[in-house]
Amino acid sequence: TLLEGQDLNSGTVKAQYASAVTSAWKVNANGQTYGVPNESGVPDLSAAQATNGEVGYILQDELWGFTGDKGFINVYESDGTTVIGQFPIGDN
Repeated sequence: TLLEGQDLNSGTVKAQYASAVTSAWKVNANGQTYGVPNESGVPDLSAAQATNGEVGYILQDELWGFTGDKGFINVYESDGTTVIGQFPIGDN
């Protein structure tokens, strides 16, 4: 929060500021970029959490190629080939 440690009785306020830096995407052995979307766009593999709690990456091609109202796409390790879980699409 912007305001932290606010004491209404003494009238003092402690402010805290933060800044953000865009990190460059990493590239796997297959030449696919991975990370989180940022001001540069969307990487080939975007960070996601699978239904089993595993954290990995979804392939943007699979996400944009998904048809239907609901279903699942694979969650991969950063190599883009090792499946570690499923990511829900729609109301699952």
